[in-house]
Amino acid sequence: MKTLELELPEPLAAQMDRAVAKGVFRDTGELARAALREFLARGRLALMEHHQLDDIKTAVREAKRKK
Repeated sequence: MKTLELELPEPLAAQMDRAVAKGVFRDTGELARAALREFLARGRLALMEHHQLDDIKTAVREAKRKK
């Protein structure tokens, strides 16, 4: 298994701790693994679409500036 270390904003860390305290997850590691699985399964396409839309908006702004 690979170990991953990351820094989280305090509000997000607190949300994770509350979810663990409620018994939704055994620990924050389990919660993080579940969130990554969910993101990779469902969120990937939405994120790609979001980035593509941002790229299109940038291209339109640049095209308008060149006129």
